[in-house]
Amino acid sequence: MTNEELQKAIESSVSHCPFCGSENLEATTPDLDGLEATSIVTCSDCEAEWRETYRLSGVGVLSAPKSTEPAEGDLISSDHQHFYEFGGGFAFSVIKDGVERDWRVVAKEYMDNEQFWPNVWLVSDNGRMTLLSLDDAR
Repeated sequence: MTNEELQKAIESSVSHCPFCGSENLEATTPDLDGLEATSIVTCSDCEAEWRETYRLSGVGVLSAPKSTEPAEGDLISSDHQHFYEFGGGFAFSVIKDGVERDWRVVAKEYMDNEQFWPNVWLVSDNGRMTLLSLDDAR
């Protein structure tokens, strides 16, 4: 196979035989070795056989996994007024001088002051944990 034929095969995708153009292909389960995956491909029409090697060139996270329970240091509350560090002690209250402030604002100020931005959780009466967002309304 010439370099030009190889380049054409790569550009036309690996779903065709680079020799006869057939789409009637069979491939072995990829053999994984570090960042590479190699598979042997056979054309069922012309019986050509070749190795295809793929190399991982990057990873793009589409979404981070959602936590299902608090981790140590996360903030928890059962009333949106008093917040505690999970696994620790009292963190802050949204009530100051008899005035209740928006918990999201107070939580953000607390996190900025601590230079630590943990998850925030609401604990229901039955102990169920719900992950809160600083953007969500109460």
